[in-house]
Amino acid sequence: IPVRNYIPRRALMYVPGSDFKKINKSFSLEADCIALDCEDGVALNKKEQARTNIRAVLDQGKPEKSKYFDLGVRVNSIESGLCHQDLEYCLSGKNLPDTILLPKVEESDHLNWVHFPLPTSFYLPYIA
Repeated sequence: IPVRNYIPRRALMYVPGSDFKKINKSFSLEADCIALDCEDGVALNKKEQARTNIRAVLDQGKPEKSKYFDLGVRVNSIESGLCHQDLEYCLSGKNLPDTILLPKVEESDHLNWVHFPLPTSFYLPYIA
């Protein structure tokens, strides 16, 4: 049985993925987890920009900080119809987020859905 080391997250900061200024500012703060947001923090007409920005941030690699932090992506809910495209963007590059935050999970089928619609070349990081 694989053992996953638990890393406590005392401060989780959601940052709108559509706003590079806020993303860059978040990396100067001491949050245990920075979640680049595609969901509620992003207006519907900015979703595509958020996906593009998040992919660009991930492509640059995780920024160096003095202490470990988790770099996650909060995708849209499955019910929204936007989740699959969010996952395709954030899981398509060489650098992946540490965590995928899946909001509004209301039934076990939502968790099963995350694993099946994606090509087998995608690796799913930790899902919270």
